[in-house]
Amino acid sequence: MSDGPRLSENFFILSTDSAILSLLEEGSSPLTCSTIEMISKTINNYCIYIPSNNPEHCMQLNLIANNMKKKYQDINFYFITSKDMINNLKLSDNFIDIEFFNKNKNQFGCIEQLEINPKTDPVEEFCKKNEIELCVDNDYPNSSGSKIVIFTKSNNCKKSLIDIDINKIKRIFGNNLIIDPDNFENAKYVIGPECWQIFYSASKKIPTYVITNNGNYAGLFLKMFPKQKKIDL
Repeated sequence: MSDGPRLSENFFILSTDSAILSLLEEGSSPLTCSTIEMISKTINNYCIYIPSNNPEHCMQLNLIANNMKKKYQDINFYFITSKDMINNLKLSDNFIDIEFFNKNKNQFGCIEQLEINPKTDPVEEFCKKNEIELCVDNDYPNSSGSKIVIFTKSNNCKKSLIDIDINKIKRIFGNNLIIDPDNFENAKYVIGPECWQIFYSASKKIPTYVITNNGNYAGLFLKMFPKQKKIDL
């Protein structure tokens, strides 16, 4: 994303649709107690728009949100994506859909767009710029299932797996791989490129392997889950 002030310096910058900006433009109108209360609530509402509706970015922000709140305790973070994404990934309550946002955009003190750059990870860049801890879970994973699950598709700026990659993984883990299932229930291991599923499985403390072939970047996953592992094909 573009260079600029950190969140702690710019979250008072108002969008043109902000309720606060509208009040300031009213000139000499006296502020009532209820108006002051509304301003105090609105100015701390920081909204991040995810224009790509990328499931990896949504899941990353969903997992890092607690770290964001720890760093900026007075700010209420919200993330904009599609309603289908919120429902399919079972994202937390601070994810809102675009329709809700359009009806309530004046309730946010600042609105920032997560800029997509194919050379960097936008979520990692956002966290670095704002000094937000990336590590989500530093505990060792615990294997309790029996299935070996592999997800092959990534929606991020990375390459999905092809047949030659899957064959290499079979030589490591055996032929009984469950490929692209609807879920990873009873999984002993979960394997894949940086797709939303491996972030989610790691958050459930399932041993998870991120694949780093074909230029795939695995840095953010391993920074979020340092005790998980990678496979270089």
